[in-house]
Amino acid sequence: MITLGIIGVVAAITIPGLIQKYQEQAAISNLKKAYSMLSQAYRSAIDNYGPVSDWCSDSEKQTLECSYKSYDILKQYIKGDLVEGKYHYGSYKRRDGSVQSKYGEKNPNASYSQSTIPFGLHNGMYVWISMNSNPAGCCTDTQDTTRSRWGCECGKLLVDLNGSESKPNIDGVDLFGFKIFTDGISPQGTKYDNYWYPYTFEDQCAGNQITSTGLGMCTAWVLENNNLDYLRCPNELGWTKASSCSK
Repeated sequence: MITLGIIGVVAAITIPGLIQKYQEQAAISNLKKAYSMLSQAYRSAIDNYGPVSDWCSDSEKQTLECSYKSYDILKQYIKGDLVEGKYHYGSYKRRDGSVQSKYGEKNPNASYSQSTIPFGLHNGMYVWISMNSNPAGCCTDTQDTTRSRWGCECGKLLVDLNGSESKPNIDGVDLFGFKIFTDGISPQGTKYDNYWYPYTFEDQCAGNQITSTGLGMCTAWVLENNNLDYLRCPNELGWTKASSCSK
């Protein structure tokens, strides 16, 4: 009986950690799949329609039309069936536990602030696409390492790895983001996304200064470092600091 009791205690201590590790590895794998799939779709679309900067006119960029038009182009090159239609509004927890509502309804009569176009993928992932409303935007590529990465991006993608109706719906756990540039997409929160405080990995993901519009900043960290260690030791991590927890 004593032996069984010891086994039970050990199991209670180790199993939750093993489950969390498995979930994190699954998230990393699924994020890489999403990045690969969306990158390939954009490359194919660009091969046929030219750079993303040519997809919309200046007047279209100032309306919902550019987001709809970009989606119509992109969906031709995404493998598998897409799930279209109206989607409910979802709520996502930021890294500090506060909640941000994510609009996700295809509504041609919505204001520009509600211009995110939602669609579901055949593998259960859920994506929002939103294009830059500034006619002067969409003016740089993925290789740019200057402050032009802010303001000159063409738009953004948010990806929920297991769908908006499945929990946990937490930024940096199942919700990640990409920036759209003239030549493709790039994960949000790279070491070069450090020009505009507080929209950096350190601020939004590690939690130094979380704001209401900073979802998706953990993405580059996960893809480059293959971990979600910001869930355990955020103060230790950063692009100029440690890349994983010390213990």
